[in-house]
Amino acid sequence: MIAWVKRFFSTDTAPARKCCVQSAAKVQLPPDRRIAKVWIEDGCLICNACEATCPQVFKTLDDHAIVLAGSESSFVDCRDAIEQAAIGCCVAVIRVQYDDGSLAPIS
Repeated sequence: MIAWVKRFFSTDTAPARKCCVQSAAKVQLPPDRRIAKVWIEDGCLICNACEATCPQVFKTLDDHAIVLAGSESSFVDCRDAIEQAAIGCCVAVIRVQYDDGSLAPIS
């Protein structure tokens, strides 16, 4: 039994996990698309990675994260940071919709 537990939790055999605080790989998206809407779906782990990446748009509260009211004016200037927050979210609950109706890729 102990051998099975060691093997199961061994770093050699454990599945790779993405950490919320690690920086996400830069994804190149078409520059002509503008962000129309940003929201956070249920399931946030409250890791604070989104707020650390883009504090102009995201705020972490005690039990969930939110998109700040009125932050739409920051969408143009903060596009890269918003996209990186969405891509870097370890539970993929940050959603970004563009003005053409398409959604940003989910990590």
